[in-house]
Amino acid sequence: MPDRTHKSIRFVLLTILIVVASIAGCVPATPTAPGFTPTPTATYSPSPSQLIFHPRTKTPFGGIAPTLSIDLQNVEVFLLAGLDSDFPYSGRTEAVMLVFLDRNNGMAAAVSIPPDLLITSPQGTPERLNSVYALDEVPGMLLAIQSNFGVTPDHYLIVNRDVLASFVDQFKGVLITLDDPITRKCNNMPPGTRVVKGDQFVCLLTLRMGPDEAARNQRQASLMRSLFNTLVYNGTLTRMNTLYQAYKDQVTTDINLFDLIALLPALLKVGDSDHLAFYAFKQTELQTQVINSSTGALVLTAPFGSIEALLMSAASYALTPQPTTGLLVTFQYDLTRSPTPTNTPTPTRTPTRTPRPTSTPRPTRTPRPTRTATNTRTPTNTFTPSPTPEPTQSPTAGTPGTTEATQTTP
Repeated sequence: MPDRTHKSIRFVLLTILIVVASIAGCVPATPTAPGFTPTPTATYSPSPSQLIFHPRTKTPFGGIAPTLSIDLQNVEVFLLAGLDSDFPYSGRTEAVMLVFLDRNNGMAAAVSIPPDLLITSPQGTPERLNSVYALDEVPGMLLAIQSNFGVTPDHYLIVNRDVLASFVDQFKGVLITLDDPITRKCNNMPPGTRVVKGDQFVCLLTLRMGPDEAARNQRQASLMRSLFNTLVYNGTLTRMNTLYQAYKDQVTTDINLFDLIALLPALLKVGDSDHLAFYAFKQTELQTQVINSSTGALVLTAPFGSIEALLMSAASYALTPQPTTGLLVTFQYDLTRSPTPTNTPTPTRTPTRTPRPTSTPRPTRTPRPTRTATNTRTPTNTFTPSPTPEPTQSPTAGTPGTTEATQTTP
């Protein structure tokens, strides 16, 4: 009997447990969020309150698109960028410039953009400007400029550092005056006025000491002005076809030879006095944030108000015509008198063996012959007496064979 009672109790308890489990199974469970482990990246991500710009216009990719409150009219915008890698590899942008050009009036203004400036990437995330091209190449770079600076580039030209150095060496360097002591960092070059070669040009263009971006932008303006003057002076632009053929496959651009030829009149005008200006941020307009104390990596931030004021100043300069001077006539004359360049074969990097010159024996002096005096006999006139005639015998007539002396009486 007790066994049957215990079995009944166990059966009842088991039944209760089954019923409870069934009821619990009918209640929908509360969903739990799957575990998410963030992937660490080297990209600096500030809090939303630290973002530079405030949304103005939504873009298809969700970024921020501020717009300049100025009508650019006939002004074209060129994007110039230099990479930190050698051809043909992609890389980060070490130098960025926006050039406003009014080709009708021949006015131009160039704005240096800090490569370490914190911007909103085409994906809508905070990013340094110098990494956009390495991630998204030309489309991403154009979108980043449009969405962060309110201008849309009409043309672009992106060049590797070794190609830029080679281009400068085509003119045997450029003449420049720099008082910045940082020049000693580039091949121990002292400050002053001198001709800088291609490697020195690239070094001065990209080198920055600490967060001093303003000093680098000032050097960039001096270097680019000197390079431009080298192009327009002394009829150098007559070599445009040769230079284009040499570098067309080594640069990333949408500009072809016909575009360059169409730009010739405007470039000559830009070379005139007061037709080209350079703009850059003041150091006080940039805020520095160090993101890696061991490497010194940093980002620069600037409010859109400073960026807008800088770009509007440059655009206003390009829209303001200036009178031309006699310098423009000189440029035009140089183009007409410069000889048409011939096709010169490009030297290869393969060294050729130069035969070692042989030594030529030095000629010896031939001794001059000396005169030897010889004793010669000189004939002298000597008196030789003539012989006295002897008396002759006359033969006697009639007596053959006999002779008779004839005595002559005086």
